[in-house]
Formats: sequence, structure tokens, C-alpha cells
Amino acid sequence: MNLKSLFALALFVLVHAVQAQPLQRVVGRHFSLFDGTGMRATDTAVVKYAAGNNNTGGGMELRYTGGLKYDSLDLYAYKTTGYELVLQQVLKYDDQWRIDTQMLFKIVRASYDHDEMYVTAYDAAGNTIQSSTYQKDELNNIWVIANRTTYTYGANGITEQMTEAAKVEFGPLSKSYHATYHYTGGNLSEVVYDQWDGSAWRPATRARYVYNIANGIDTLLFKGWDNNTNDYVNYKLETFLYHSAGQPSLRTEFTWENNIWRPFSEEKWQYYPNGKVKIDSMIDINMAGRRLPLYGTYHIYNAAGLEDTVYQTYWANGLLFSYTRAHYIYNADNQLTRRVALTWDHVNNVWGIGVGTSDEVYHFAKVNSINKINSNIAGIHLYPNPAGSFVNIDVKMERQQPYTVTIYNNTGAVMRQWEEKGSNSRMISTTDLQTGNYIVTIRSGNDVQSAQFVIAR
Repeated sequence: MNLKSLFALALFVLVHAVQAQPLQRVVGRHFSLFDGTGMRATDTAVVKYAAGNNNTGGGMELRYTGGLKYDSLDLYAYKTTGYELVLQQVLKYDDQWRIDTQMLFKIVRASYDHDEMYVTAYDAAGNTIQSSTYQKDELNNIWVIANRTTYTYGANGITEQMTEAAKVEFGPLSKSYHATYHYTGGNLSEVVYDQWDGSAWRPATRARYVYNIANGIDTLLFKGWDNNTNDYVNYKLETFLYHSAGQPSLRTEFTWENNIWRPFSEEKWQYYPNGKVKIDSMIDINMAGRRLPLYGTYHIYNAAGLEDTVYQTYWANGLLFSYTRAHYIYNADNQLTRRVALTWDHVNNVWGIGVGTSDEVYHFAKVNSINKINSNIAGIHLYPNPAGSFVNIDVKMERQQPYTVTIYNNTGAVMRQWEEKGSNSRMISTTDLQTGNYIVTIRSGNDVQSAQFVIAR
């Protein structure tokens, strides 16, 4: 995903998140980044709302995004009742506005991106049952399917996944890989992947989950098929430790070498008494057993429980690469209005402008036609973020009412969806999800809030 897409996704989340407190809504954003010589405006956005669209349903939303001149337009259409997106179009400007991508949010949704088309079909519960990619055959002016994945679900979630792909451009589809999901006591216990060798399914990899008494992942064992021994052999192991409150404190990754498990990396978390993440860090362990830091993040929150200051350090080959401090500023409705990231100047020992420096400003306008809504959703907390093989979704409710949790990928496809009965913290395995950006949406009656997390491995 490119830089502009990341900012567009962040703005999309922010616009949707203000639904519960709609006295103000986003009308613009300005982003500047250090380019090696100084701060340069790299991206701007202006948000406009059509009549009837007050973030609680109906109408359309126009969003212009670009650099110093506007070069693209996003158009959103919603159902006349309820805040449900039914159409998104992205237009690019050359000599005139032209449709660049389009997504239809229905039982079947299609999105177009230059010479590719993505089509996703859903069942009545919103589960993805089929996703396909088409390529444009310019010579014959037709769309030709390039790959297709089908999904089957049971009472506990996805049970089967099968992918077909074309081996040559515009060629016929052939079987590629197949995955089966097994559950024990409602928890995912094993995922088995098979590959098609042209005549039959052959074993490829297998992932096994072991849980502790609190239903947290205790170990995650990966094995790959060895044709020499005709059996699965170890290749990766992840182990987890937890604090007394149930939050993860340590994730250790091992690789199988010379018939022993060798520590490969460690990820650690420390928390404040209220359960919010205080410090998260990751280290690499080399062949000699030397522990080399990769990154560390220190979080400071304000009285409202929102991030106030975040310190981040990044290391390369055991040497400090960058050290940044991000400060967050909010308005009276606790909506983010500015994020300023500065870099530590090791020569002068001050915070200043350098690699990693950025300035992001959000502009809001009052919405006078509606009254402030008291949201029943008190907050969403996702950790670790970025996530690896799992993510914790912590939801706090003012009143113990049921709500729906939905995870979307960066194209808007529903990856997971389930119901909860009240405030809850749930660990979700992400091993079957691709790396990238995801949005978690909590819906309780007319209240909707969203948060973003990243899967990085």
C-alpha cells in the first residue's frame, strides 16, 4: 500500500469514528514530511458532504486527495437510512475526471484498479464466500479471471478455503492450494495447507494451536512437509506468556535448526494499571545468541485515555537508527486535530527535524443540524499493533449491550465477524490473514466506532 493509500485509509477510519460524537466532522487534512532537506507538503485532503449526510446516514461524501494540487476524487454513496456504504468510486484527473477504481458494497462487490478487477461475494451473514481477481485482456477487450478463492464456514468460523489460479496469463484456472480449519471447544486448533501437484493434493504445511486455561494462545507450532521422510517436520514455533490480567507479556519465536529450537526473536509488552500498553518492544536473536534490539515504543496517555505522546526507537544491526517522538493534540470532543512527530538530534541533544519527522493536521467543522449522541461504545483498544500471529481486541461498553465486531481488509472485504454480549477482550489469530492494514468496526445499535491495526511479519 502506498503512502497516499495509508493516509486515505486513516482518514476513512477517522471520518467513520466520529459518528458516535457528530458535533464536529472532518473537513480537511494536511500532511507534511521531511524529505531530506526540509519539511515538504506531500498530501492534502478536503472532505465535502452532500445534503443529508451528517455521518448518521444518507447522502454522499466527496473527498479530494492529492499533493499540492488536487488530482483524485473519492465519491461515497450511502443507504438513505443507516450509515452503510453501498458505493465507492475513486476518480483520477488527467484532462478530465475518469473512474480509476470502483467498489460496490453489496452481496457481490466489484472493484476496479487499472487493469485488474476484484470481485467478492458474501453470504447473508457478511462472510466472504468467494473472492476473484480478473485481468484485462486489452487485445480482446474482455476481463479474464486470474484466480479465485472460495470459503466454507461452520458454527465456529471458516472451515475450508480453496484457491485456483491461472498458471499463464489469461490461461484457464487450475487448483493451487487448499486449507482446512479445525476447532476444539470453539477455538481454532489446527490449520492444514495442501498444494496441488497437477494430479492430487499434497501436504504442504500445518499450524497447531495450544491454549491456556484462559483461552489465550499458549503455543503455535508450524510444520512443513518433508518429501524425504514423508512426514511433517518442525520449522517454526511461537510461545506466549501473559500478565495476571490476561494481556500478553512475551511472544518468543523459535526456528528449528540442527534438531533443536533456536530463539529467533522476542516481542515484549508492559502495561499501565488500567490495561493500556505502556511499552512494546522487539529484539532479534542472532546465530550466536546475541540479542539485538529492533524497535521499541513507549506510550503516554492523557486523562481521557487517549494517546498523548509516543516515543519510538528503531535499530539496525545493533545500532540506533532513529528516535522519534509523536505528540497528539485533540479538540474538546476528543477528536484528533494534529499529530507532530519530531526526531532526536544526537549532535545538539534536542528534538528537531530529521528522518521520520512529520506533521499531520486535521480540520473539523461544526454540525449544527443534529444533537450530540451519547455513545454506548466507550472505547476500542487493539494490541499488539503492528500484530504478528494474533491481535487482542479490547472493547469497553458504557452499558452491557450486545454488539457486532467486524474486521475488514484494506479493500473493504469482511475477514471476520462475530457477536459479543458486552465489554470483552478477545485474542484473535491472524495467521490466516495476509500482511497489511485492517479495520475493526464495533456496531451496537446505531453506535459505530472503528479502529485500525496492521499485520506485519
